[in-house]
Amino acid sequence: MTNLGQILLAISTFAALISIVLLVLGHISGPKQGEGLTNAGYFATFAVFGSTTASLLMLLVAMFQKNFSLLYVVENHSTDVSGLSWLFNISALWAGREGSLLFWAWLLSGFVAYMAWKRISVTDALSNIAIAILNFVQIFFLIALFFETNNPFKAALVLADGSVQVAGQVIGNISTMAMNPLLQHWAMILSRSRSRSPPCSSMTVRADGWSSSTASPSSPGCRWGSVSAWAPSGRTSCSDGAATGRGTRWRTPRSCRG
Repeated sequence: MTNLGQILLAISTFAALISIVLLVLGHISGPKQGEGLTNAGYFATFAVFGSTTASLLMLLVAMFQKNFSLLYVVENHSTDVSGLSWLFNISALWAGREGSLLFWAWLLSGFVAYMAWKRISVTDALSNIAIAILNFVQIFFLIALFFETNNPFKAALVLADGSVQVAGQVIGNISTMAMNPLLQHWAMILSRSRSRSPPCSSMTVRADGWSSSTASPSSPGCRWGSVSAWAPSGRTSCSDGAATGRGTRWRTPRSCRG
């Protein structure tokens, strides 16, 4: 699936490039002499939409099947078991950066294909150049998906103990890698965020009733900065501690100030 997804993205990129060349040549040749080239450019635009759609559907099927051979599925799969689990499997497509880029590339390809379909019988110079420019923008989205940090089809291996390996290195445990629990609500399906599940954090309660919530990057699969703060047990809004890592800051509400 990893190779097939990347092949489909490569086809989309190549088709977009071919479309630009054909549309520019058709524009140079003129409305009548270049009509064949322009129409060929429009058909290449349809190919961009088709292959991008196929790659998006492949990622969607992987989400529904919980295919953990893809790192993106490992990091963004939904753990919801309610009647809305299907909805969160769909929204997982844009829950992370890689899926968001693919989703936006698909939306753009659909818009450009629609414009090409509407204007294919006209073959005017304005539509010709406009679609060529849109395909040029499309190429930037598609090329970005080939970078390692943006590739939604990056391979992963989940071992028997739940450890997740990428390129032979353990990056975390499957139990701590999933869609942000805050996004598994129907009102948040249009949001995107990558997070780790609660196992990355721990809580300690002292004898005097104060509790400490700690998140540490030393735990496998966690990308949080080190956080440790004490607050009265049962009150989550007060703290007298400090947080470090990636600019995190704790603020003490007025109600907690002595």
